[in-house]
This record gives sequence, structure tokens and C-alpha cells, in this order.
Amino acid sequence: MSLQKFCLDLDGNLASAHSVEEYTFIQRLIRYEAASSTRAWIGGHDAVQEGVWLWSDGTKMNFEYWSPEPDDDWYNERCLELKYTSGGYWDDDVCTVKKPFVCVR
Repeated sequence: MSLQKFCLDLDGNLASAHSVEEYTFIQRLIRYEAASSTRAWIGGHDAVQEGVWLWSDGTKMNFEYWSPEPDDDWYNERCLELKYTSGGYWDDDVCTVKKPFVCVR
């Protein structure tokens, strides 16, 4: 089962951040709930078009917090993760990697 389907079954979506305040809340929640992990999924993806990022709830990204030091950008990294070992920046990763995630309503 995909993470988004799991969230949809709970009448929600993977978390999206449309402001610094929302992102800070999500970041703190993940740090508190998944303290043993250094990375977690949030609801961004570029599955429709490479480099065009959308939220899993269908809205466009109007707030971004990308890492200033991007990784090697593998072609199949389509999902958005929060990395709190690097200042809480975002990075893309292969969607099938297991990590904590946040659903919101």
C-alpha cells in the first residue's frame, strides 16, 4: 500500500507545507514522534513531470525548503523527504524507501 493511499484511507493526505509556520509544525511533529529516524516523508512529488513538484493533495508548491547541497539527483527520486540531520532541508528520494511519514486532514 502506498503512503498516500494509507493517508487517503484516513480521510487525509501526506503532509504539505504552504508556509514556514506549517513546515515548522510538521518538522517538530516528526522530530517528536520519530526521534530515532533522521529522515521522513512529506507529501511532495514530481511524478507527473521531472522537476515540477506538487503536493499529494493536488496543490502546487508555493513554499520550498530544498537543501543547498543537492544529492546526485537519481532519475527515479520522485518523492519528497525531510532530512533533519541537515537543518531540516528537503531532498528527493526513491518513493519505495521505508521511513516515517505524516498524514494530515
